[in-house]
Amino acid sequence: MELVFIDIDNTLLDFDEYIRRTMREGFAHFGLKPYEPYMEEIFHRENGKLWRQIEQGTLTFAELERIRWNNVFAALDIDFDGTVFETYFRAALYDSAIPVPEGEREPMMNILCYATPAGIRMVVIPRKRHRPSFYGTEGKDCMLLSPASVDMGGVFITPRPEDFERMDADIIRRIYNELCLNLDEITAIASNVK
Repeated sequence: MELVFIDIDNTLLDFDEYIRRTMREGFAHFGLKPYEPYMEEIFHRENGKLWRQIEQGTLTFAELERIRWNNVFAALDIDFDGTVFETYFRAALYDSAIPVPEGEREPMMNILCYATPAGIRMVVIPRKRHRPSFYGTEGKDCMLLSPASVDMGGVFITPRPEDFERMDADIIRRIYNELCLNLDEITAIASNVK
C-alpha cells in the first residue's frame, strides 16, 4: 500500500497547544492538581521516551496507550489511573486533530483513495478555502461549483449545464489556486515536518 500523508503534529495541528489544553482541562475535569507550565515538559519527556521505544520496535502503540499517562502521573507525583486519562486524551485528540475553521461544518481537506496496480494509494489534499470566490448563481461570472473530493481529484462535476459549457483549463486552474495551498504554504509545511 502506498500512502501520502501530511504529518499534522505541529504542522497542521498545534500539538503543543493541544497538550497544554488537554492537560489543563483534563486535570480540572478529573479533580487533579491544577496544570502548571512545567508539566508540559514532563509530558514531552515521558512521551518522547515511549515513542523512541516504538521506533526501536521494543514497545507497541497499544502498550504506549496503557502506560503513557501512568508514567507522566508518576513523574508529576499525581495519584490517578493513567488509562482513564489516556481515554480522555485520545478522545480530545480525535476531536481536534483535523481543525474545522470557525463557521465551517467540515475540515478543510479532501482525502482520495484509489487502487493502482501497485496497491492502494491515498492522497490528502489540505485546503485553505471551501469554495471558489465565484461560487453562486447571481452574476455573469458566477458558477454553481463547490468542489468536493472527486473534483479536487480532477473530475469536475457541475450541476448546471451552463457551468459545464464554461468550464475550461483557466477556470480549473483558478479553482485550484483559490482552494489549495500554494507553493510557499506547502514549502512552509514541509519545512516543519520532522
